[in-house]
Amino acid sequence: MNRKRTIVSLCVWMLLLGVVVDCSLAQKSVSEIPGLTEKGKKWMPEIPDLTQGGKKSDKHDWNLGPTGARGWMWGMRLRTDYARQILVTKVDPGSPAEGKLQVDDVILGINGRKFASDARIAFGKAITEAEQTRHHGQLKLMRWRNGKTENVTLQLKVMGTYGPTAPVDCPKSQKILDNACAYIVKNGIGRGITGHVNALGLLASGRAQYLPMVRDYARRIRVKDAYEMSSWNMSYMNIFLSEYYLLTKDEAVLPKIREMALYLAGGQSRVGTWGHGNAGANGILQGYGAMCQPSLSCAVSLLLNQACGIDDAVVKQAIGKSEIFFSAFVDKGNIPYGDHSPRQVHDSNGRSSLAVILFDLLDNPHAYGFFARMTVASYGEREEGHTGNYWSFLWGPLGAMRAGPEAAAAFIKEQEWFFELERQWDGGFTYQGGADMSGSEHTTPGWDCTGARLLMVTMSEQKLHITGKGLNVEKALTGKALEETLLAGRDYSTWFREGYVNTDSYDALSSDELLKRLDTWSMPMRIRAAKALAKKSGNFITPLKRMLQSKDRGFILGGIYGLEYQGKKGESAIDGLVALLTHDDEWIRFRAGCALCSIGKPAVAKAVPVMLKMAVKELPNDPREMNQRYIAFVLWGNGANGAPRGLLQRNMDGVDQSLLVPAIKKLIRNEDGLARSFVSQAIRMMSFEELAPLWPDVIYGLKEPAPSGIMFNADIRETCMNVLVKYRFKEAVPYIAEYVRNMKQHGSESRIYRVMDTLKSYGAAAKPALPALYKAREYYKKNLGPGKPLEFPTWALNKFMTGLNEGITAIEEATETPTDLRTIEEFTQQDTGQESKLDLSLLNATRHSMVNAFQYFVESQQPNGSWKYDPAVTSLVLY
Repeated sequence: MNRKRTIVSLCVWMLLLGVVVDCSLAQKSVSEIPGLTEKGKKWMPEIPDLTQGGKKSDKHDWNLGPTGARGWMWGMRLRTDYARQILVTKVDPGSPAEGKLQVDDVILGINGRKFASDARIAFGKAITEAEQTRHHGQLKLMRWRNGKTENVTLQLKVMGTYGPTAPVDCPKSQKILDNACAYIVKNGIGRGITGHVNALGLLASGRAQYLPMVRDYARRIRVKDAYEMSSWNMSYMNIFLSEYYLLTKDEAVLPKIREMALYLAGGQSRVGTWGHGNAGANGILQGYGAMCQPSLSCAVSLLLNQACGIDDAVVKQAIGKSEIFFSAFVDKGNIPYGDHSPRQVHDSNGRSSLAVILFDLLDNPHAYGFFARMTVASYGEREEGHTGNYWSFLWGPLGAMRAGPEAAAAFIKEQEWFFELERQWDGGFTYQGGADMSGSEHTTPGWDCTGARLLMVTMSEQKLHITGKGLNVEKALTGKALEETLLAGRDYSTWFREGYVNTDSYDALSSDELLKRLDTWSMPMRIRAAKALAKKSGNFITPLKRMLQSKDRGFILGGIYGLEYQGKKGESAIDGLVALLTHDDEWIRFRAGCALCSIGKPAVAKAVPVMLKMAVKELPNDPREMNQRYIAFVLWGNGANGAPRGLLQRNMDGVDQSLLVPAIKKLIRNEDGLARSFVSQAIRMMSFEELAPLWPDVIYGLKEPAPSGIMFNADIRETCMNVLVKYRFKEAVPYIAEYVRNMKQHGSESRIYRVMDTLKSYGAAAKPALPALYKAREYYKKNLGPGKPLEFPTWALNKFMTGLNEGITAIEEATETPTDLRTIEEFTQQDTGQESKLDLSLLNATRHSMVNAFQYFVESQQPNGSWKYDPAVTSLVLY
């Protein structure tokens, strides 16, 4: 008899007799995880056997649904794939778990069987099953306690079954709605963002008995309480009060709505974004710059303000700038954290989901349609989100509903298990966070999610604009389009995307199917297909090159991405890719450049001149000059923040200076701080002579902060500062002093020391900067610190002010003026004669050759006295 069948049969008979047995495989170890990379081996935590003395990590535990218990399970980077045990960490008195579970129990399985898959997902699905009428609310668990394993049954409330279109026309969803409303009534609406969302949830229920409670809250909250972190706090207060007014016409709240509309609109950045707070008088954000999540909620709130009758010009202008900003990501990828490149995910932190609502309210069908598909395809990506995933799960269902009830139902169905685990036994919902997340990625533990889930289950009512009021069913995502959208998100894994494992379900697809999937609306799907194709044996360069010849955008991009992941094997495609560098489509141009970067050095000679010429062109329909931004990425990118490793990142040998100089003049003025940061790499590689026509532009790079991309703004400003100081130009002094006053706040507690040391190198010649430094000191005393306009922790404030004061004192006490200082004006007016100019080709040689060439040049020129020794040039060559 077959041995395996005998063991299975024996297990079944023993279970029928009520004996608990272990019929599963042993607990996996990390080394057994398929496809684990070196990165994965380094960071993947060991999987403890909690029944054999294994210990849990210090990462957060989980609410175990309406059981009244909490438990810890193994996890890594947003996934719990190999968790097979749940350690009980808390049991609420009076809950279904009381008397059946206690702290340090280990849940090993469900219905008499050990977990054979992800214990977290399996537990959530078991709740759904147990609450069905046919299972009478009985949740049967396999419990290990003090070396003994036995089955226990928890009695849950019978909630029924989710309907096929849940939460629409779903009795169970209605029970969840009732319980959630009762929870808020009992515990209060709360305060802050979760309070505003709870109030929105009650409002969205459409039930008159809750209106007095909501009205009292609406009239009680004060706008002044939302000024701190205003983009977050005020946008949610503004959305709530606007939805409340539009539903009730309670004019008592209109002054508050107007105050917030004008404050937010007036505080928007030049490019259409918000940061933690409002922009300064120059339209540039403080801190570390733009954040797209609150920028989207601010923009949505302003559109609702318009519906309330607040239609001032500044509000219209702010909405227009937001539309331009967020339109830049359409047909490319997910809206990123800040003013960065599109991300290779469908959604993160709910940004695509909010964008669906934004563009639907703007009546922009193309952008709406793209982000609707992005949202629905993101069902397996919702746990991701900087600071945590509260925003992701708040806006995800609401964005999916904008794609239609069928799409929303399919989207939510994939996440039912997660929402079941969030739901408490008292009817509320609690924040869970992402698996294995902590610190800055888990900043909202304990947040009340009840209102957020109320908004989800009340979408069938469509009482609010954010829950689908005015939904046009003709735009709904259905049929084949919905199937294709869901396919794009199937089997998504952060582990694969981030390189912890090198296996993906796409690896099992045929090469023909992978080539087919390259032609898609979804960037994440296209990347997965390209990566899988690159693993296949065979030559796919020819079919990929043919794709470049297509007139269809998706087909062209499929070929480009496919070639990008083929790397150096794609050398024969250089001509086809270079031809696309002048294509009408901005994203095709950029991705073609990225593919050329993956080919590397063989592509430089043909690609670089074309890109330098494109850099100086002003293109129609490109108000933010994204063309120039992406050219900087391709030329000098560092392989991070959405940029490739640039064609000229390490070497500019042989580059035509007549093309390079005009390009740098243009790119150093790009409004993006990251693009300017990449230009700084070029400046650092240029010689003294090569920089000669660029000194006014170098001063500009130091003096003028980028309007956006503030996070990366320090690089170009400090590079320009250092180059000016290196060659001892006096002009640097006032601009360095100005930089002290308006440097990027984030990280300035360390940066101030570098900047002041640079200024001190001028000795007594830096004294003219003292008045500006005194003003800067007074400004920071008034505005920098905890609870001040420039929010800064005390430790950072003290460090910053110490560095500033020490630098000022050193300059005050300086008595000597360096003798090597010069002015740019003096330098540019020198007539050195044609014969005395350095041969630039020599400066592009290796360091050893450069030194030899320079020595030869000196010896050959000195006898006739036509050349004067310049120590600055000598130091440059030897540098």
